[in-house]
Amino acid sequence: MISPNTAITNYAVNHGTGDVQAVFDNYNLNNIRSVASQASTALVFVSTDSGEGYITVDGNAGDRNNLTLWGNGEAMISAATSVCDNVVVVVHSVGPVLVGNWSANPNVTGIVWANVPGEQSGNAITQILYGMSNPGGKLPYTLGKARSDYGTDIIYIPNEGAETVQINYAEGVYIDYRAFDKHNITPVYE
Repeated sequence: MISPNTAITNYAVNHGTGDVQAVFDNYNLNNIRSVASQASTALVFVSTDSGEGYITVDGNAGDRNNLTLWGNGEAMISAATSVCDNVVVVVHSVGPVLVGNWSANPNVTGIVWANVPGEQSGNAITQILYGMSNPGGKLPYTLGKARSDYGTDIIYIPNEGAETVQINYAEGVYIDYRAFDKHNITPVYE
């Protein structure tokens, strides 16, 4: 696994593009602000994941039960944008997240939607950040402004009297972009 920090640091050293500093404690917002205030470009890596039932993170037991960033992600973005006017947010996520609170911030100058990283994640992100590669991709899902934009909700507990969840799919094919189109909802990103 080539981490983004390793790949970016190696590139910066080999090409003389400047110093790279990193903060690996998502909850040390003072340190994040301190490092970001010194940066010409601050990179903030945020994520969500899916635990498949064996781990609980930020109140998500197993699969995600919300559309928020994990690990203090929004607070990290806020800390960096409060002191740096050139913040690039790199999102590793298994699905859509709510970006409305920070995507329109004028200090967020770029968003790299990296999805679920593989072993060459660091090298791939470095190539994109330094302009050696243009991902030219499209999002595999729609990013709405609020949870309510998505219409259907997940079922958090088994139906009354049932040991398992019964899902009726009353929305039919009107999920994701089809639901946004049907209900005339403008997404943040299509």
